[in-house]
Amino acid sequence: MRPLGRALVVAVLAGALALAYLWPFRAYGLNVEDEGTLLYQVLRFARGELPYVDFATGYTPGFFALGAWLWRAAGDLVTLRVMLAVLHAATVAGLALLVARLARPSLAVVLPLLYLAFIPVYPGEFCSFNIPYPFWFTTAGWIVTAGCMLGFVRRRGRVWLVLAGVAAACTFAMKPNSGVFAIAAAAASLLLVRESGWRGGALAAALWIGLWAGVVGGVWLAFELTLRPVELVVYLLPLLGAMAALVTRSRVGRAFLVGDVAALLGTFAALSLPWMLYFLQRLGTAGFLREVLLVGSGAATLYYVPYPGFEPWALVVTALAIGFAVAGWFVAAGRVPPAPAAAVLALGRVLALAAGRGLGLMPEGPAWSIIWQLQSAAFALTLAALAAGVVWLWFRGRRPGNVAPAVVLLFALFMHLQLYPRTDFMHLLGAAPLALVFAGYLLERAFDAWERGFAARGAFGAGRLVGPVTTLLLVAGIAVAVVPGQTAIRRPDRFVLPFPEVPVGVEDTAAGEIRAVAAAVGALGAFVRRHDPSLAFPAASLTLFLSGARNPTPHDYFYPGRPDHREEAEIADRLAATPPRALVSANVSRFTFFDGAPPYFYLLRRFVRERYALVARDGRYDVLAAGGPRREPPGPAAAAPVPPVTSALAAAAAATLADDVSVAARLAAVATLADGPVAVVVPPLLAAASGPSAVLRQAALAALLDLLARDGVHGLEHHVALAELDRGQEVRLLRTVRDLRDPRAASYLFASAASADRRIVSDAVGAMFVTRVQMIARRYLWAGPEEVRAWPDRAGLLEAVRAALADPGAHARTVAFAAELARALRDAGSVPALRARWHAVLPASNALPPGSVLPPTSPASMASIGAALAELAPQGLACELLALLPGYDPEIRELVPSTFLRLAEGEEPMRSEAGACLIAALAAAGPGRAEAMWIAAALDDESLAPHVLPALSSPDPVVRRAAAWSLGEAATGDAVARALERAARADGDEIVRRLAAGALAKHAGTAPRVLGAAPAG
Repeated sequence: MRPLGRALVVAVLAGALALAYLWPFRAYGLNVEDEGTLLYQVLRFARGELPYVDFATGYTPGFFALGAWLWRAAGDLVTLRVMLAVLHAATVAGLALLVARLARPSLAVVLPLLYLAFIPVYPGEFCSFNIPYPFWFTTAGWIVTAGCMLGFVRRRGRVWLVLAGVAAACTFAMKPNSGVFAIAAAAASLLLVRESGWRGGALAAALWIGLWAGVVGGVWLAFELTLRPVELVVYLLPLLGAMAALVTRSRVGRAFLVGDVAALLGTFAALSLPWMLYFLQRLGTAGFLREVLLVGSGAATLYYVPYPGFEPWALVVTALAIGFAVAGWFVAAGRVPPAPAAAVLALGRVLALAAGRGLGLMPEGPAWSIIWQLQSAAFALTLAALAAGVVWLWFRGRRPGNVAPAVVLLFALFMHLQLYPRTDFMHLLGAAPLALVFAGYLLERAFDAWERGFAARGAFGAGRLVGPVTTLLLVAGIAVAVVPGQTAIRRPDRFVLPFPEVPVGVEDTAAGEIRAVAAAVGALGAFVRRHDPSLAFPAASLTLFLSGARNPTPHDYFYPGRPDHREEAEIADRLAATPPRALVSANVSRFTFFDGAPPYFYLLRRFVRERYALVARDGRYDVLAAGGPRREPPGPAAAAPVPPVTSALAAAAAATLADDVSVAARLAAVATLADGPVAVVVPPLLAAASGPSAVLRQAALAALLDLLARDGVHGLEHHVALAELDRGQEVRLLRTVRDLRDPRAASYLFASAASADRRIVSDAVGAMFVTRVQMIARRYLWAGPEEVRAWPDRAGLLEAVRAALADPGAHARTVAFAAELARALRDAGSVPALRARWHAVLPASNALPPGSVLPPTSPASMASIGAALAELAPQGLACELLALLPGYDPEIRELVPSTFLRLAEGEEPMRSEAGACLIAALAAAGPGRAEAMWIAAALDDESLAPHVLPALSSPDPVVRRAAAWSLGEAATGDAVARALERAARADGDEIVRRLAAGALAKHAGTAPRVLGAAPAG
């Protein structure tokens, strides 16, 4: 069979296998946050709303146009997912075609399926490949663009360049950074081509150099010059190394470069400029750069996740992969005999597997542990492949016969740039597919080296086994990766959402989330009719999608800082102008980055608390209605009057035998029923809370903490010590504490953090982090603050909190958690340690005696310490809180302003002290001035108007925006009206003009004000 025909057969086989794997999941699971938001925004576009103009998004318009067309064609989510499955299958087939150009057919099938198998499936929740993320579409665009450029370098027909320009333009229309990097990769590929005997003149040479400089400089500018040292090494250093290798005399100034560039970039521009110019005209230059291209939006800082450290097992896997390739090179060169080298590598693999089996904890079972370790290894393996590719490009890739793999390497390097700034595994999946293709080329070279080495020794048969054995290892990885999803999909007992547009569900044992969604939609529907206005916060637009409600604001996704306070103020203006009868708010977030939303969006919180009351609570979702009577959330169903101890024992015993939802319900009722001896009830609950089922663990732990809080004698750590849990059980218990995020387990976390076992300490500190952010979030819920009222072993917990605060060597997250607990416990005894840490960052002249050792304090710790001192010892604190604002770390940004508002609306003398500090901050130039303006706006205090008014003349438009809105809320008088009128007419910033006009309308009574006498935050 000819190579092209064989490649097509391989692609069809890989695509068919992919579709067969995806098909059973088409009606499984639902992700409320991401999937719900994307579906709702696609629906907004289908209704005639425009991205950037009518709703905010980080994606480009082509995604919504395609999504709306697909939704109209599908009509329901299951059919839409079938279309997505076809897209994934086509992507796998495309990857197979690319690999088949560079490697043997077995690798061309296995490597793309490896990519697909590791797209996460979360049993009982959702499948990531079912969510219509734009990067599924852009990945296909990258593959087509790369394939077209491979066609060009082989055949030199410019039709390939036109097709590549079309594919890159389509990619750009889906996601801005993807399209920019894709066209940059295609342009860089043009720089690879050489033309023997055909030399252009000075113009061609200048174009080559300009294109090279433009690609490199453009990438640097795309990162807005904000890369940290680690990111410079990870992203730019490999790319610069590859680009430097392209500079050869045979390439610079090649004759046909001008026409090639015109074909590629001209096509890209012809397809991209029309929609870009349309939005440029609608948004203005500044708005276009910020909203469409995200330049100056601060998105990279807001969404930044640091590059992860490599786990030991990830380094072992990477070392084995590198060792295999390097050993093959030595074997092919005749420096090492092949049989001993193969034996050493095989022994290394066996020892690594044995060590993993013997030393690895695997608390969730072998499959999940292997999956997580391989996900971690994927970062190191991707970097290793790219680094090896750059070395190869310098020493071998510049040869004329190696242009095709060099093109793939360039595309892999540019595609990898998409990983920044959210460096997590899901984003790696969108950044590494072409690195996987190049890895296939490296594997092929390694296989070839081993085969040549064995052949030189006459062992042809043994050499031919190297490739199949290694491929079987990759197949084993695929088999492990699909185990959790296959286990979940085979369970017949499934709850399906009762909505014809979304007939999807999960197994009954894990259906609490989507049951709550269904109930919340029903409760919302009692107040809001189809197309009526409503809002879902912070990322619950799925409830609007299912109810047919309409979001009258541009924002469906509330991430602290995006929208910022100016956008938050305009959202509140729209809600005040068109008041919804009911709203939806999540009272618990499954993702910690949404926990910062309730404290950060203090303008919206104050607006909602003034006008709305909680009328229904269903799981994580609160429905709040305007003007209606407040109703308590529905309580649990009445339990049968069974003997309490017997009930607990029976539930715990059943938990070890079956994953049944009724078991979880019985466990949750144990704390209410149990009135027998705690020592009898606790052990079976603790066994269930550290058992194999995640659903039952959470139900058992919640019941256990209810019981211990009511008893009050001992904390969880006491019972854990008596139970003598093994290491695996304790890790599972810590993970359950992390997932439940119940602060009543705090004393156990402090005890675990003092363990000599580094794994236990790490898990305990991680649980402290997520529990703390949840504690903060629950203080600022729209439905009102919620805090723990009864603590297990309160005295012991106080002692642990004080010890952590006084320990100079305590982990930063432990200190932040302790500070938050000191506030929640109202512990005046923690004040000296809190002040010591506070003044380590903000020294006071008389805070500490000379020679005192000041412990280091993190921004998160400072935020929680400030919140604790605001309640326990607020004297002298107000100005120091405002002094933190210019740093603008996420933890400071989210919590400190709400903490200051509490002081400013408290009792005297703190109220006056805070007012004086705020007046000083309103006049002070610097990055904290705009935040001070928004705080002043939230206070709704007309006496602040004279101090806000001068800010309308600030050179900083961000400050002027805050001042304009603030003056519309509280200020009156002719001077204010005249200043606002001037700003509305003549300010150079369009947003200031709009806000000033809105403020004038509030003064004139033609637009409602957002805030009245707001309650304390």
